[in-house]
Amino acid sequence: MESNKPHSPIYLFLLVLLLTAAILWAIVLLKTSTDAVKQLPAYSAQEAPIVVPDTSLEPQALPIVADTAATIEPEPAERDMRAPYEAGYEDGYIIGLDDGAAHDEFRLYDEDSSFPTQQERDTYKRGYRDGYHKGFADGEAGKHFGIG
Repeated sequence: MESNKPHSPIYLFLLVLLLTAAILWAIVLLKTSTDAVKQLPAYSAQEAPIVVPDTSLEPQALPIVADTAATIEPEPAERDMRAPYEAGYEDGYIIGLDDGAAHDEFRLYDEDSSFPTQQERDTYKRGYRDGYHKGFADGEAGKHFGIG
C-alpha cells in the first residue's frame, strides 16, 4: 500500500536546486543570445544635451499679481454658517450629552467661537451653556438625541 506522506527532504531539496539552476540558465541564455550592443552614448561636457526653457509666452499673457494681500478673509470652510445661538446650542448639547451619558461631573468647556462680533460670540456662549445643560440632563436620563 502506498503512503500519502510527502517526499523525503532530500528529493525536495534536489527539486528546488534543479529549478533554480534551470531559471539561472534561462536568464544567462536570454542575456547572451542577443548580439546588439547595449551601450549608452557617451557625451562630453560640451556635447551634452541641454534643456532649454520655453520662453515663447509674451509678458502680457500672464496676469500681474500683487505680492501681498491687503486683507485675508477666512476660508468658507472655517466660517460657521449657523446662527450663533443655534451653533452654540448644538455644540454644547453634544458635549453635555456625552458627559451626562458617561455620568461625568457637570462642567463647561471652551465656549469660544469664531464669530466675528462680540455680540455674536456672547450669543454663541449663551446657546452653548443652554445646550450643554439640556444635553447633560438628557444624557443622564438616557435620552440620547431625544430617543428614550
